[in-house]
Amino acid sequence: MLDELLTKLEVIDSSTYGERESDAKYLIAERDDDDWPTLAAAMVLACPVWTEDLDFFGLGVATWQTRRVEFFLERSGYQN
Repeated sequence: MLDELLTKLEVIDSSTYGERESDAKYLIAERDDDDWPTLAAAMVLACPVWTEDLDFFGLGVATWQTRRVEFFLERSGYQN
């Protein structure tokens, strides 16, 4: 399953999410400002963040915890 997942991933660079840097830094500053690139990328790509890090909760982007991802994959018929 991991091999299949890796075929669906794409590495992006800062030119993709840089336009949201100031917004992301503002939103996450009181929590962990090292996480701003992940938040900015999620904002630009309109995609959720798969994380166990509570710093992302309540910042305006959807979050998925591992337990929920596993449940979704199991219900979708993926085998591990």
